[in-house]
Amino acid sequence: MNQTIQQFSQWIRGQPEYIKRTSQGWHIKAQEETTTIIIYDPDGWDRTNFDYSFFEEYITAKEFEKRMINSTIMFGKHERTRD
Repeated sequence: MNQTIQQFSQWIRGQPEYIKRTSQGWHIKAQEETTTIIIYDPDGWDRTNFDYSFFEEYITAKEFEKRMINSTIMFGKHERTRD
């Protein structure tokens, strides 16, 4: 497992269950504490009501990790290339 992914996993699993944030809040906090996280395809979130599920719904770190696992993401700084 990549060291960056391990760092994120250890950080997210160390968060208390009673703390809830929006996914946007977890995303910002995770980047402050670990590394840049780019969510390319948010399949782990409710696609029919993405704005609510990412920006308004309060979830635990465990739920955020689950949603991240079910999405297409990249850790660290990456530049997009043109086709």
